[in-house]
Amino acid sequence: MLEIVIATAIFGLVAVISLSSVTTFTKADNRTKYKRDAIDTYQNIYQIISRELWSAKSIDDISNTKVEYTDASGAKQALEIKGNKITLTNMVAPQTIKMQADNVDIVASFSGKTSVSSSVQPYVVVNISKISVKNPKNSIVEDELTGDDMGFTKVLRIR
Repeated sequence: MLEIVIATAIFGLVAVISLSSVTTFTKADNRTKYKRDAIDTYQNIYQIISRELWSAKSIDDISNTKVEYTDASGAKQALEIKGNKITLTNMVAPQTIKMQADNVDIVASFSGKTSVSSSVQPYVVVNISKISVKNPKNSIVEDELTGDDMGFTKVLRIR
């Protein structure tokens, strides 16, 4: 009887240690996934903004939250930061494209020089100061990257 009690105790101890290890590895894997989601979102947003602005014919207006420009086809477009989402809006035929996943929030701003500035080539500075990735199950922020982590400020020169 004593041998059974000792064997059961040893088995229970091994089971607790194993379960603890699996839980730790699962949490670490999720954390890596959230950080990867944040980096992927940053790269996708930057690629879309870069593609849109590099193809611009002119930069018409820049504010902290919005860049209005004329694209190569002559259509008026707007990149806007609205409620932690970056959107692209065609101002002629209204349509809006949200440029990030629902579980990712970003804090960003724009600055720069418009095409009407005299001797300065137009440019837009995109400053993404924070990206937060939330767990979609409970909306708790799982990971957060700041501009200090990755250098999220980019200058886009217009032709």
